[in-house]
Amino acid sequence: MKRKFSIVRITNFLSIILIALTFSIILIALTFGFASRLSAQSFDISNAGDASHPWNSDVNPAVVSFQYAQVALGLKVFHFGFLPDQNLGIQQTHINGSFPFYLPYGLAVGGDLRYFSAGIYSEFNSSVMVSRKILDRLAIGVKLGLGRYGFAKQDFKLVDANDPLLSGNLGKTILNLGVGVFWNPGNWHVGLALDHLNQPDIGRKTNANLPLELSAAVSYDLGKFIPSVLIQNDGNWVRFGVAIAAKYQQFGLIRLSYENTMPLKIEAQFNLSRDNSLQYGFDLPQQDMSTVSMGSHELIFSHIFDRGPEIEQPKILMSADTLKIYEETIVRYMDKEIAPNEIIGIPELVPEYLEATGKYRDLLIIPTGHLSPYETAPIRLKRYDRFAKEIQWRIKQNPALQLILHANESTLADARGMKQYLSQKGISNPDEIGLAKRMTSGKTKLEGFEPGFQQVTRNNPACSTEKLGITFVVPGKTRQVKEWEMSIINSHNEVVKTFKGTDKLPDVLDWDWKNNWGELVSPGKYVCSLNILGMSGLKKTANSEPIKVVRLNRIISLRFSQEHPLHATKIAPK
Repeated sequence: MKRKFSIVRITNFLSIILIALTFSIILIALTFGFASRLSAQSFDISNAGDASHPWNSDVNPAVVSFQYAQVALGLKVFHFGFLPDQNLGIQQTHINGSFPFYLPYGLAVGGDLRYFSAGIYSEFNSSVMVSRKILDRLAIGVKLGLGRYGFAKQDFKLVDANDPLLSGNLGKTILNLGVGVFWNPGNWHVGLALDHLNQPDIGRKTNANLPLELSAAVSYDLGKFIPSVLIQNDGNWVRFGVAIAAKYQQFGLIRLSYENTMPLKIEAQFNLSRDNSLQYGFDLPQQDMSTVSMGSHELIFSHIFDRGPEIEQPKILMSADTLKIYEETIVRYMDKEIAPNEIIGIPELVPEYLEATGKYRDLLIIPTGHLSPYETAPIRLKRYDRFAKEIQWRIKQNPALQLILHANESTLADARGMKQYLSQKGISNPDEIGLAKRMTSGKTKLEGFEPGFQQVTRNNPACSTEKLGITFVVPGKTRQVKEWEMSIINSHNEVVKTFKGTDKLPDVLDWDWKNNWGELVSPGKYVCSLNILGMSGLKKTANSEPIKVVRLNRIISLRFSQEHPLHATKIAPK
């Protein structure tokens, strides 16, 4: 295991060295080999709603929470054809880093260094960005920056050194503050940022305050294509732009941008490996400079060293492994010779049973009590034995029957005696024999009975459990995902129910046993299949144990005749 880890580290180190050498060679070629063809200053709009580009974190600090842990190095050159001695003398070097998930309390931190040189003038800006997600897909961020703006006195060769304007220090250090908001609901990407909140003064002899700068962008992810609308107000110009990016997971992306102050910008990103990429950007010159310029050029090398906490392999647990769907039919019959008032007065009747109020259990209810006040012990044992034989036969036909001895205050002692007798005969475990006590007050309702007629009632199907609780057990600290989908699949590999979502895998889902069309599922076996797309793009799947769905036809026969039979629930699987 250690050997494998060492080989991986050596391979990564060599790949980084190789990529760095390639980057250096391209920069040298760009600087010296193509000097006669490069040109033009860039005024492109930064996309405050794009977390994929490293430079955007300096514009909108809130995007740091949605970036990888990465470092980016870049060089941009500006060439003016009317400066033959300094074709590429105007340059900008850029270094940016993002560290989104190492600090406590969900804080993300980033850093940005930028040095701009234009002959006698130079700028150096450094920024620290801190952001935090306040919701799963919404983050806010702040930026604290230091900037140094100045002129190189030694480069003023044609000016009198005693000129009072050149006396003292020609530089100015300023503090810069910025804030940003980034929102990523589903496929939308929305960014809003304000820079120069404190309107710092970069003037030396007179005030020259940087105006408040606003940047906003809206993008929509269509899969391989991402169109964007951009707007920026830097206090002097209001610029509008549009961009569209075509991305390919393995190879990289191509982005075309247009704004109202410049013709076109072209960017191409090449994925050298899973964690390393090289990006080239080209700005076409403005129309009034097209005769002396062919545009500015930028190279960016990015290395991702951590993609953040990834969700671990989930496991699916369920609250039940079987569902029974009861289709209940109640058949009521009463001999025409029987008067309903006579039935109501019989104390052995069970009101809940006769009224069929939906007790979805397999019950065998036995009335208890002496046949007469003069019942002797031998007669009582014969009664017990007659019931025992009938009970034994019923349980043999349906082992799921639950035995209930029905009693009231006067027959409770007899019910206990019958329970002891059935236990001694080994017919049933005493713990499985229930005693149902009914108060003598209250009357049995016989709704649905009419002497001399049979009436049949079919109730709506009912489930043994109202809902199935599906729990997703995930080890580790994060449940963050790009998207998830759980499908319930039948034995024919057909999807009958689908649940899906984004951002975060839920702890529990409830299934009401219905398909996507609102119907109860058919009998058979079902499996829950979970598919996850992680934050880094990795896919994970998990399957549950099979769930068995059984549909039962329950026929409850309630019959009153001159002979008093033993009533029981009959079960017939469908």
